[in-house]
Amino acid sequence: MRFIFLVLVVLAVCYVLLLGVPQSPGEIQFMKFYHVLKAEIYDMIDHFSLMQNPWVKVTLIAGAALILTGFVRQFAR
Repeated sequence: MRFIFLVLVVLAVCYVLLLGVPQSPGEIQFMKFYHVLKAEIYDMIDHFSLMQNPWVKVTLIAGAALILTGFVRQFAR
C-alpha cells in the first residue's frame, strides 16, 4: 500500500514540475503528461550516453540500482 502511495506522490510531483498545477481536477491532462514525461526520459538517456566520465555513469547506475532494489523490497513485503 505504501509503495502505491509513494509512486502516486512521485507522479504527482513530476506532473506539477512538468506541467504546472492544474486549476481543477478536471483539467488534469494525462496524455500530455505521458508524452512530456516520455520525452524527458528519452532526453535523460541521450544525456547519459553523451557523458565522458565512466565513473559518473557507474555512480548513476549504482544509485538507480539501489533505488530500484528498495522499491522491489518494499513491494515484496
